[in-house]
Amino acid sequence: MKKKLTKKKKILTPAQRRDRERRREREAANEANRTLTTSKAIKQFCIQCSGGSRSEAARCVVIACPLWHYRTVNARRENLIILAERKEE
Repeated sequence: MKKKLTKKKKILTPAQRRDRERRREREAANEANRTLTTSKAIKQFCIQCSGGSRSEAARCVVIACPLWHYRTVNARRENLIILAERKEE
């Protein structure tokens, strides 16, 4: 007959309990205080605007969007277009 393996409850000292509680409080505070960088906020907005699709956000062609020029992918694309127009002249 097989014995059931039960997980033994770890007995913590008061100092260990206090340390664990402080660590959880710090983690919760860090989670609450996280701020978005400008580029991450723009990226999240674009993904939301594209229906949650990252690939659609990367291929965005809505030039009328005020954030379009700030996307690095689009900025590079725009610079290539400008360079191509200059070569044609």
